[in-house]
Amino acid sequence: MLTIPSGSIVIVPNVAFVIRDFVTCGGSAFYQETLPRLKETGGKTRSMARFGVPYTYKGHPLPAFEFGPVLLALKALVENALGTSFNAAVVNRYRDGTQGVAPHSDTQAIPQLGKQPIIAGLSFGATRDFVIQGRKKVDQPIITQVNHGDLLVMHGISQSHYKHSVPTNLTRELMPRWSVTYRQHITVTPAPEEDKVNS
Repeated sequence: MLTIPSGSIVIVPNVAFVIRDFVTCGGSAFYQETLPRLKETGGKTRSMARFGVPYTYKGHPLPAFEFGPVLLALKALVENALGTSFNAAVVNRYRDGTQGVAPHSDTQAIPQLGKQPIIAGLSFGATRDFVIQGRKKVDQPIITQVNHGDLLVMHGISQSHYKHSVPTNLTRELMPRWSVTYRQHITVTPAPEEDKVNS
């Protein structure tokens, strides 16, 4: 069961909220731990790495690294604040403003998340826009700026009735932005032994 901490800013009820300055320390240890694991996804998208339990994406098994000490410590902070637990995480790095991610819903490609997952994302580095939009063409996008140290949580009907994105802004001068999104996979599909990744 999700706890919404006092002081949270509700973006859309039963969809998303943000906690400003959730982590006030720098992200250098986080960068050092995750950078060697990142893999470019190409072009205007981002670098990413998966941690915790392996899962399938669009039916394809994906390997995952074991959690390192920094990711475990951050996970514990988020779990304690939200009153829930997580067993997987995805780290993304947006090199500059030319990299982003198109509107999508996580549960469309990752059935292990279930119908109403809690996805908690910590941000480090540059401030970027985070866009939430309903699935109907007439729905107006809701834009929230996410800053270094902020925790943005999607829950409830966020994946079934909405899509989210990090749009590009076509500038290479913007510093990198990193995120780690913690989630709970309710079913686990082991990756093939030959594809298994260990840290």
